[in-house]
Amino acid sequence: MQNRRDFLAKLAVLGAAGGQTVRLTLGATSSMAGGGVPPVEGEDDDLRGGKLYHAPKLYFGADYYPEAWDESRWETDVRMMREAGFNIVRMAEFAWARIEPEEGRFDFDWLDRAVDLLYRNGIETLMGTPTSQPAPWLYQKYPDLFPVNAEGIRYNFGGRYLYCFNHPAMAEYTRHIVSPIAKRYANHPAVVGWHLDNEFGHVARECYCKEYCEPAFHKWLQARYGALEKLNAAWGTAFWSQIYSDWSQIPLPRLTQQQHNPALILDYRRYWSDTVVGYQRTQIDLLAELAPRQFTTHNLWGKPDYFAIARDLNVAGMNFYPAQGWGRLEDNGLELDTFRGLKDGGFWVVEQRGGRPGSHNETLEAGPGLQRLWAYQSYAHGADAVLFFRWRTAVRGGEEFWFGILNQDGRPNRRYREIAGMGKELERIAKVFEGSTTSSPVAFYVDYESEWAKTAPDVRAFDDRRADYYLAFKRLGVNIDVTGRGRDLARFKIVVAPMLYMVNDEMVEQLTGFVRGGGALVLTFRSGVKEWDNSVVMEPLPGRLRELAGIEIEEYEPLLKADPELRDGAMPLEGTAIPFAARSSSGTIWADILEPKSARVLAKYGKKFYAGKAAVTMNRVGAGQVVYVGTHLARDYADSLAGWLLRQQKLAPPFPVLDLVDVTSREKGGKKVYFVMNFSGTTQTVQLPGAFADALGRKKLSGRVVIPPRDLVILSEE
Repeated sequence: MQNRRDFLAKLAVLGAAGGQTVRLTLGATSSMAGGGVPPVEGEDDDLRGGKLYHAPKLYFGADYYPEAWDESRWETDVRMMREAGFNIVRMAEFAWARIEPEEGRFDFDWLDRAVDLLYRNGIETLMGTPTSQPAPWLYQKYPDLFPVNAEGIRYNFGGRYLYCFNHPAMAEYTRHIVSPIAKRYANHPAVVGWHLDNEFGHVARECYCKEYCEPAFHKWLQARYGALEKLNAAWGTAFWSQIYSDWSQIPLPRLTQQQHNPALILDYRRYWSDTVVGYQRTQIDLLAELAPRQFTTHNLWGKPDYFAIARDLNVAGMNFYPAQGWGRLEDNGLELDTFRGLKDGGFWVVEQRGGRPGSHNETLEAGPGLQRLWAYQSYAHGADAVLFFRWRTAVRGGEEFWFGILNQDGRPNRRYREIAGMGKELERIAKVFEGSTTSSPVAFYVDYESEWAKTAPDVRAFDDRRADYYLAFKRLGVNIDVTGRGRDLARFKIVVAPMLYMVNDEMVEQLTGFVRGGGALVLTFRSGVKEWDNSVVMEPLPGRLRELAGIEIEEYEPLLKADPELRDGAMPLEGTAIPFAARSSSGTIWADILEPKSARVLAKYGKKFYAGKAAVTMNRVGAGQVVYVGTHLARDYADSLAGWLLRQQKLAPPFPVLDLVDVTSREKGGKKVYFVMNFSGTTQTVQLPGAFADALGRKKLSGRVVIPPRDLVILSEE
C-alpha cells in the first residue's frame, strides 16, 4: 500500500478543482515525520462514520495564518517553525473572504503556495473549513444571516461567529465553500485532515431569532413530544399560567422578567446541542463524500453535548488555555482527560496556550518553563498532537492582545526558545511514547444533559468542588478516564459520579450493572434530584438512585459560613467504619441527612440537630459497592476514601505525589511511560517504586528523584 509520499513521487502534478493544477515539490521532512502519513489508497483508509483515527506519529506545531502577513515573511516563519521541530500547522479556518473575495470567484493560489512551502520544509497541514466567519458579501446578500442574542438584539458585522445555524442560506453556502476546498485538497499529500469551522458550541454562537430558530425549536419539540398535552404535562405549564394551546406560543428562552421554566431551558439546551451536531454533520457528510481518507476534528467549546459532537468526528479536538500552572491543577488535568474520554482514544489539542490569552489586563504571563510543561501535560494525558495558538501575535484585528508564540515583532523570544527547545527534545524522545495509549481503571462519570439541568445558581456553584475527588486519585498517581451515559463501564473498577443531578432509567440500569459486576461507585449529594424532564422527583431523594445507594435522604441543608453553630461553615464528622474508623474530620458546602436502608454507615455528622445521623454510607450490591457521600469531604477523608477504594479493587497506585505534581502515564508495548510534572514554584521530591529509564535525561533513575520547579521527568518502565 502506497503512502502519500510514494504516491506523489509518481505524479508530476495533482489535478485540482476548476481544472487547475497544484505543483508540489517534495522537500525534506522533519526528523519526527518518519514518513508515516496515512496512505492514499485502500479501504482501510476510509474514515467515514466517525471511525477513530490513530495518528501515525506525534504532531507538534502551531496555528498559522499566512493570509494575515505579507508573503515575503512566509519563508522566515516556515524556517523558524522547522528549526523549532514543528511538523504540523492548522490554518484557513477564518479565511473565507481570502479564498472567495467575491461570490463565485475563488483564489486558492496563495493557499497552495503556503501549503507547498510548509510541506517542502516537512510541515503538514490540518486544513480548516472556513465557515466560522462568512465573507462580507454573504451578509450583503442575506442581511438576516446575523444571529440574534438572548435579549432579542440582532448582531451587526464586525466580530466573528456571525451566522444563524438554522438560516437556509448557511447550509447552502457551507456546501458552496467547503466543496471546492475539499476537492482541491482531498488527495493532497500535505493535508492530513480537516478542522471543521471553529468552536461550534461557543456561547456567542447561540441564536434566538424568530425567523429561523424559533420555528426550528418548535419542530424539534413536536418531534420530541408529539402532542402539546404531553409537553404541557412534562413542563408543568400550569404553573404561572403558561399552558400552551399552540406550538407557536412557545418561546425561546430570551430575556424575561424573573426566570424561565427550567424544563424550557433544558429542552432549549438539548435542541441547541442537536442543532450544532446537525450543522457539523453537514460538513462531515460533505468531507466523507469528497475526502473520505482524511480525518475530521474540531475544537469543541461551549455548552453542547461533547459526546454527541465527538461521535461523528474521527478525532476529538480541544482548546487548552490553562490559566496558571500554579493553581487549579485539577481543572487542567480533568479537562484533558475529558477530551480523551470522548472517543476513548487519542485526541488533538488544536489550540494550546502559546502566549498570554485574553485582553492585555486579564491574565498573567506564564513564567519560564510553563509553556513547555503545559504542552507535555497535554501529551501525558493522551494527546497525539499539540498545536500552539498561535504562531505570532496579531498587529491588526480583534485579537491584538491574544498573544502567540512570537510577539508582534516576529523575532525569536523567550517563549519561542522554550517551545523550540521542546521541539528538539521531541525529535529525540517522541518514539518513547508515540503510538502509546492512555487508560485507567478509574473513571469520572459525566452527563451533559444532567449538567444542563442545573439551572439554579446555587447548584452550579457546587461544581467546582467535584474535582477534589479527581485530585484524591491523582495524588496517588492514578490516571482518570471520563465516561458517560451509554458507555461500557466494564473496563473500569471505580466510577465516581459526583452530583449526578438528573438521572433516567437507562443510567440507573447502567450504573447498577456496573456495581453488580463488582465495580465500586461513588455518588454524592445533589444526585438523583431531577427527572429527565427537569422536574423534581416526587419520591425521597436521591430519587431513582436510592435503592442502588441503599439510603433515603430525610432532610438536607447548605452548610453556611454564617451558621452560628458551625465554625466557618465546617461540619464535624466522626468516622464509624473503615476507611474513616475512629477518625474525625469535617464536611463543608452541603449536608444530606441520610437514613440507611440497606447501607452501612461510614461516618456521622457531629453537630446541629442531625448530630449522630449518617453522612457517608456504603451499600453492597451484587459483587460491588456504592458509597454515598452526603457532604463535601475534607482532604483527609477524600484521600482515605480514594486509597480504600483502590485497595478494595486490588489496585496498586503507582506512587504518591505532593500537591501541584501531576503524574500521568501512557502505555506502549505493555510498559508504562510516566510523566511526572512539577507545576509548583519549588523543587519537589518523588519516591520511585523501582528503576526507570529517564527519557529526557538519558539515564537510569530510582529511589528519590528531585524535580526542579516547573519541570518534569519522563520515566519508562525497565
